Amino acid sequence: MSKTKGVTLVELMITVTIIMLGLIPLLNMFIRATRGTQFMGSSTVADNLAEQMLAEISQKKWDEKCAAPGVYTDTPTVKANLGPDTSTYGPTPGIYENSTDKTTFDDVDDYKGWSEQPPQNLKGEPISEYVSYKISVDVTYVTDPVSGAITDAGSATDFKKVEVTVEWKSASTLSANKITRYRIFYNGVKYD
Repeated sequence: MSKTKGVTLVELMITVTIIMLGLIPLLNMFIRATRGTQFMGSSTVADNLAEQMLAEISQKKWDEKCAAPGVYTDTPTVKANLGPDTSTYGPTPGIYENSTDKTTFDDVDDYKGWSEQPPQNLKGEPISEYVSYKISVDVTYVTDPVSGAITDAGSATDFKKVEVTVEWKSASTLSANKITRYRIFYNGVKYD
């Protein structure tokens, strides 16, 4: 009688079970890596959108009374333009600026309180590829950054902090994500 070597059904089932138990953690690791990659991609897009908004703002005049970008405006003139309360940022009433149309903005202050979802190009047209992103802008006068910590000045100075926040909700996360970038703008400096 010849004995042939073979695998029994029980041995085969045990082998398949061991392989499956080994594959479950690998599959879980693959799913986490994919989600992490998606988050990093979304985060990179948000960072680029924030930088593009800061670059757009940097092409504008310092103040409504400036002749052109990079021209210094005397701080008392700026204070007179703002009045006693620095909350008068934003598009200047009575001028062609429209608070719902950023293409009419001509100075940095006009962007205070600006929000767009989806992000818009320089012509004010929505960029449909980024419909899940929202951009918000805040502008405040701050103390001289050379003196140390950047703090809210409470009145007109030669330094404005422009803060851009980009929020998004991606498929890989259940909650909203956001990044914030800022730049200090100096009176009389042209940013190219």
